[in-house]
Amino acid sequence: MPVFAFSLILLTTLVSHCGTRPGGGTPPDTGGPVTTLYSVGGSVSGLGPGESVTLSNGADTVTVTEPATTFTFPTRLAKGASYDVQIVSTTSVNPCTTGFNSGTIGATNVSNVSALCTSCLNTGAKQITVNWAASRSFDVNNAPGGGHKIYYNATPGVTKTTGKVVTVANTTSTVSGVITGLSNSANCVYSIRVGGYSAINPAGGDLSLESSITVP
Repeated sequence: MPVFAFSLILLTTLVSHCGTRPGGGTPPDTGGPVTTLYSVGGSVSGLGPGESVTLSNGADTVTVTEPATTFTFPTRLAKGASYDVQIVSTTSVNPCTTGFNSGTIGATNVSNVSALCTSCLNTGAKQITVNWAASRSFDVNNAPGGGHKIYYNATPGVTKTTGKVVTVANTTSTVSGVITGLSNSANCVYSIRVGGYSAINPAGGDLSLESSITVP
């Protein structure tokens, strides 16, 4: 066999086996990027002795039983993934609701989801007065068709979609409104945000910073 022919056959054989290991397959990749995963969790309040609440985030569930007050879902998520925590069931004698319960994973663990089980969610005969600074955004004050909307609920994280709303029609520089029909239970704390609206923007503008008001 000519020398050049043998060399060509040998080279072909070496190339065909490059990148394989005994038994076939591709060697493990040890130099690729590592995906960092983050947890989703938060706190539970208002449960009575021995009561529990089960929460879900997609197919992931976790049950918190009093006296425990915190939770973390077992499945961790990558940056950019969405989460949406909901109440599945509870043995609490009071209704439960969630706050700060949805969003997108950033570059840190989510630990501010809240679950509150309280009679403060019930209707009653109490009321509170909400005050805010005068604003002329969206022609709210002294403008036809303008006014404010008070968004509120019994958990942190109140938004236009999660909060109940009280509409306060404009008078002259309106800076307060009253929420009625609140729980008869003493010292219930409601989360409040206020937004303005006008004839040209009936949906309303940006909401104020969230604040808390205690029912006396």
